[in-house]
Formats: sequence, C-alpha cells, structure tokens
Amino acid sequence: MNERAAQPTADTISKQAAAGHPEHSVWVSANAGSGKTHILTERVLRLLLAGVPPQNILCLTYTKAAAAEMQRRVADSLSTWALRDDAHLAGDLKNISGQASSQEKLALARTLFATALETPGGLKINTIHAFCEAALHRFPIEADVPVDFSVIEEAEQLEMVRAARDAVLAGGLAGDAEVADAVATLFTLMSDKQIEDAVNGALRAGRELRAVLADPSKSKKNLSTLLGLKKPITGAQVLSDAENNSVFSEQLASRVFELTPPDPARSRFEDKLARLDWPQADFANLCAAFLTQKGAVPKGGFPKKVIQDEDPALADAIQFEAERLAEAVTLLTKARLVERSEALLDVMAAIHRRYSEEKQRTGRLDFADLINRFETLLAVKDNAQWVRYKLDSGITHILVDEGQDTNPGQWNVVKLLVDDFYDGNSAVEQPRTLFAVGDEKQSIYSFQGADPALFGETGSELGLRAMSASKTWADIRFRASFRTLENILDGVDLVCERPDIREALLSVDQPVLHESARIDKGGMVTLWPPVKTEEVGEKSADWPL
Repeated sequence: MNERAAQPTADTISKQAAAGHPEHSVWVSANAGSGKTHILTERVLRLLLAGVPPQNILCLTYTKAAAAEMQRRVADSLSTWALRDDAHLAGDLKNISGQASSQEKLALARTLFATALETPGGLKINTIHAFCEAALHRFPIEADVPVDFSVIEEAEQLEMVRAARDAVLAGGLAGDAEVADAVATLFTLMSDKQIEDAVNGALRAGRELRAVLADPSKSKKNLSTLLGLKKPITGAQVLSDAENNSVFSEQLASRVFELTPPDPARSRFEDKLARLDWPQADFANLCAAFLTQKGAVPKGGFPKKVIQDEDPALADAIQFEAERLAEAVTLLTKARLVERSEALLDVMAAIHRRYSEEKQRTGRLDFADLINRFETLLAVKDNAQWVRYKLDSGITHILVDEGQDTNPGQWNVVKLLVDDFYDGNSAVEQPRTLFAVGDEKQSIYSFQGADPALFGETGSELGLRAMSASKTWADIRFRASFRTLENILDGVDLVCERPDIREALLSVDQPVLHESARIDKGGMVTLWPPVKTEEVGEKSADWPL
C-alpha cells in the first residue's frame, strides 16, 4: 500500500519560498512534475497576504483548463483560511512564507476570501487571449474594433477559413481573373492533398503569414533573392533550356557504345544512354542517365575508366553534360519553388481577404486579432500612452504560466504590460513584480507559433532591465519531480546526455538534470505536494476570483 505524505527537501522549500517572495521578480525554469501550479498559487496567496489588492494581480495562463485549475486552488485556500482556527491557520501561513504570522496577519488571511468576492472583477486569472479581449472591450474606440465585437471560437474559425479557401479555389478554377493563374499553377504543380496541406500550413503560420501578406511583392522578391535567382525564370523555361542546349549528341553516345556496349536488361550509364530518344531526349531521361537519383553528378568511376583512358575528350563531354544537368536540376527546383510559393501567396492573400471581410461584416475577431489589436493599442496608436496608463495603474503584479508555449506575439503583450515596471516614475511608486514559470522541454504548441527559446531569451532581457533599475530579480531552477521515481529520471538524464537530443530539447547548451522528490522504500512512497484526486471539471471554474 502506498502512503503519500508531504516531504519536500530543504532545497525545494527554500526555492519555493524565494519564488513566492511578493516583492521580487522571479523567472522560474521547472522540470515536469515540479509543482509549477503549486508555486504559482502560493505566489498569488503571498501577494494577497502582503496586502496587494486582488484587482492589481494579473495571472496569464495558456489554456482555459490551466486558468480554471489555478482559480480552484486559490479559492480552496482562501475559503479554508476563512474558517481556520488560529493554530491551524498559523501553520498554513508558515508553510507558505516560512515565517510566523502575527494576529493581524491571521485576521487578514480570514478576510481575503470575502475581499476577493467583493472586489469588482476579482483576481484576474485568465488566458492571455481573454485578457486582451477584456482590454479591447474596455477601449474599443482606441483599438479601432467594433464596440460589441465577439470572438470567433476555434472550431468556427476553421469552418470560416475552409469556406473562404474553397470559394477562392473554386473561383480560380472558374476563371476568376484575380486568382485564375495562381490556382492553375497550384493545380499544375501540386496534388489536391498537397494544395490543402500547403494552404493549411500557411494559415497556421499566423503571425508570419500576416507579415508576408503585408507586402506580397516584396515577399516574392525576398524569396528570389534568398534562392539566388537574379532574374525571374519559370520551370518550363528551365526545362526547355536544359533540353535544347545539350552538348551531348547521338554521335557521342555511339562512341560510348563502342567503348562500353549497352545491355537492354541492365541499368548502367551506357544502358540508360541507349534508351534515350535522340535527338529530342527529354530532361527527365537525360537526368536519369547522367545523374544519381538525387540529381547529383556521380562520384567515383564516372565516366568509366575505359572511357577516360581511351577517349579523354569524350570523358570530359560526359562530365560537362552531367554538371550542366545537375545545375539545371538545382535551378528547376528553385524555379518551381518560386512558382508554387508565389501562386500560394496570391491564393492566400485572396483567402485572407475573404475571411477578413467576413469577420468585418459580422463584427467579430479571432484569437490572433486579439493579440494583434492589443499590441497596436499599446504600442502604435496615438493614444497608446493614455491607454497604457489606464491599464498600468490597475496592474502591479503579473504572473505568466507555461511560458515555454507562449508565442512571440504573446510575449510582446507581456513586455508591453511590464514596460513601465522598471522605468519611469511608476517603477518607484509601489512594488511591481513579474513572475514567469515554464520549461522549454515541455513545449507542445509549435503549430500555434510557440517558440520555447523565447522563454529564456525574454527572461534574460527583462532580468537585465530589472537589475538596471536596481530591482530584485531571481532566476530559479526547480529540478525536483514529485511524480517520478529516481531510476526513471536517471534514465531520462542519461538519454539527454546525447548532444543531438539535448539540442532538440533546449535552446541553450546545458545539461538536462532531474531529481526525484519521491522515495520508494518498502512500499512507502512520499510525494509533495499532496495529490488532489478531484479533476478540474468537478468544481465550477466560474468562482468569482
């Protein structure tokens, strides 16, 4: 029988206390199973115990489920404190802060539940999208959004995009002048499945796609420059040039056959050469004869030694033709890539335009719009400073959960919110802190633009700003796992010693190290924090916090 009891190490207790300090900004890297939600919850509780008004605390989570779980944990603690006797409540508070509490502190703890209930809006524990939505509803005129806009849920967004995509492709096939050429190019160079995958992949790019669509002509030029194409060229032109400019002739082929007779049953160079239809040999068959399957010039024994010895000029002609064809293969790949990309860009621009028109017609925003409009509201608009002041005056402590899954736009939102934390008068008027927790090894939302490397980079950037302003900043790493036994974690660390695996998991070159907080002795398993058996959905997430 397994007995579960609280038994964290002294090091873990010390780190938890440091991470929850209500006057310090903290950047936490935490392994899986290290109690990230527990750390977040304790920090919120310590902020409240320090006298921070609930409405001044902003917790940004990545998913609604995470927000609901954090709301539940905070609510459970506050409601329990309201009914605790002095001895038990003093023990609870000491477990959180590591310090004995005065009678005044005990009295404050008992009132926090009612305070949270009575505070308009209460504790703001939201997804980053929900926070941006609320801010835009508060400043719709300044943000240039419909006053009564609604948000498109993911399933409906997919259906709207699918409808826009199908309409654009159908219109192109029917001769719509705007996209007819682009659609024809796509269906000529790609299968239906490839087109669907390409369109869906472009749509998932989100932020990057909008940047490309902002100036399609420049984007097309940038692609050609990146590929080293000095002038526009089509795949058809490359094929025509490659077939019509061959230096190899039927006479040279006959000389090859004299030196190395072909065998119709085999697939050597001379055998493939004998199957060419001279003088109009097509590009694919020329490449099959002169190049490898990957389109490269064969190495070692090409041309054959007998040809090199008996007819060096013929050997040079074979080598020259192979190199010419290899260059043509590379150029053809680039030309077709440009053709497909430019056609896809034109189609995506039409899809995006149709989808945007539908959003505007119905007065709606999608999740990406919430982030983009909020960024613009705080950074670009003429009244951005006033809006920033109104928002900034109500938020003094920001907590970010699951930082490894935050994409560049979302990190921009966080940076905009803390922009005045370490600069200007507001930096000295009252304690203001930033807390973030994450583990780039656990990032799973790359398909939504998450860049786990940004977690460390953003922490370094904001840490330097904080320290430059003489504010306390701490980088803390939690290695302990409260879920997994030591032998399993040792196996994980051993696998991660391989440089390629470590590089795939981490953006910086550092060892992957885990420690187990569980001890398995004689059937006794200790575990901290104590495991809750309730699921998030068993309690309402609509509690007023």
